Amino acid sequence: QRIDNCLPVKFRRWFGLVIAIIDVFLFGGIHYGFNSLIHVYKSVGLFAYNCTEEGCMYNDSMFGVVFTVWMVSQMVLIVFAGIMMDTVGLRVLKLVAVGMYCTGCLMFGFTTATTVPLFYAAGVLVALGSICSLICNHQVSSMFPQFRGLCISLLSGAYDSSTVIAYVISLTYLLFPFKWSFIILAVGSVIVGGFVALFILTRKCGDMGKFSSHKRRGEALCEEHQSKVQHKS
Repeated sequence: QRIDNCLPVKFRRWFGLVIAIIDVFLFGGIHYGFNSLIHVYKSVGLFAYNCTEEGCMYNDSMFGVVFTVWMVSQMVLIVFAGIMMDTVGLRVLKLVAVGMYCTGCLMFGFTTATTVPLFYAAGVLVALGSICSLICNHQVSSMFPQFRGLCISLLSGAYDSSTVIAYVISLTYLLFPFKWSFIILAVGSVIVGGFVALFILTRKCGDMGKFSSHKRRGEALCEEHQSKVQHKS
């Protein structure tokens, strides 16, 4: 409860919306931009054991298999995110999502030709962690009940737009080792995601609405009405 009320309400609402959008944009669905990273991982010899003198056609198809595994895992396991939100709370789910995303990014960074299973696990963790993070950040819209749909669309759009992060990594990996790019993403996700979890989101989903302007205006009217009744009596 102390953490829930440590920031001024107006600042919490507007800064919370901005930082939540930045969070899902920089540390969101980078796995959707996976195609941009194929040549990056080919350069380190990932799936090179499938290559023959005739070519690497099977090598290319393996990347498609990996992406399918990531997406199916994301869709199947997302059910548990809802269960966690209802049982342990919003803040805990966000922290777990940040941990999964950070771990997945580190796995991406340290994937080599000899650690193929790491590549599978990295994508699953990033996919699941990022979608859980998006679900948590959607609750920020409860602080703007009059613009809830707009807030959700902004957050969802930022999440899908995060594919550009993968594209940037693919452009810079020759100048800047892609391992460090993923380490920066991992560290940044912990800093930004941790701040959102601790200081913007509340322990329970239902508590987010108490920071809305409508809620506070209603409380003010109730207090005004009560004071008038007491004055008349």
